[in-house]
Amino acid sequence: MELIYTSDMGTLSLYGSGGNQFTICEVDGLEPCEKTRSLKTYVGEDGSFEDSSQYTSRTITISGDIKSNNDFTQIFKKASRVLSKKGILTVVRNNIFRQITVNSASITIGKRYNTYCTFVIQLICDYPHFRDTQVSFMSIFNLSKLLTSTSTFPTILSTRTSSGLINNTGDLKIYPIISISKNTDTSGINNIIINNLTTGKSISLEKQLDKNELITINTKNRTITSSKDGNILSTLDFYSSLSDFWFECGTNEISVSIDGLYSDIFVTAQYYNEYLEAL
Repeated sequence: MELIYTSDMGTLSLYGSGGNQFTICEVDGLEPCEKTRSLKTYVGEDGSFEDSSQYTSRTITISGDIKSNNDFTQIFKKASRVLSKKGILTVVRNNIFRQITVNSASITIGKRYNTYCTFVIQLICDYPHFRDTQVSFMSIFNLSKLLTSTSTFPTILSTRTSSGLINNTGDLKIYPIISISKNTDTSGINNIIINNLTTGKSISLEKQLDKNELITINTKNRTITSSKDGNILSTLDFYSSLSDFWFECGTNEISVSIDGLYSDIFVTAQYYNEYLEAL
């Protein structure tokens, strides 16, 4: 196992085997978190009834040894500097890479034994779930031009993709970032509908797109922004809700329909698969 903490102040690496500067002896907090549940009861009725439940923050505690001949002070200073800022913890185990955002971190120094000194690092993660280290990317609406200088007629001039399958391989539903862009000068009002046929939910926008304008729909943060006009949440249809648009675990069938002048409009989705643990 290897744990890598990266912040604006640098990188701190901890290893599960000996022979390194920071050696991990024990890690707690990589397993699935326990849900916080809100229960209610009724007079005269047996049992409890769940009103709501959620995963709250995660605490990761790492204990181990630091190996050094005489420079413990400088090692602790460097580690404290890296941990002083919000960062990303990467967990590497059996060639599986998972990351989590750390909002607060601290290191405690223990006893010294000749060339070794014990330490404890505690990491607080406000959002408790792990994710892939690489973003998943899917094009769900685009035009591929096939005409070249070597083309012979009859031939297919272009192909259009307006749907696709997105496979959420994680343990949790995930909220994607949807990007919409346009590469031509053709102007006009477009009604853009993005459907998740698996969940039955959709996002509908009405917007005049300009050349090289980029629209970003962040369903997790509940924002819609334009590289040209800034906040354009008002273009969202009254009956659409960003909080309802997620990818379920497994396969999700996504389709896009565009009314109006849609020449050279591209729609893509990006997301991270998320996991309950990093064991």
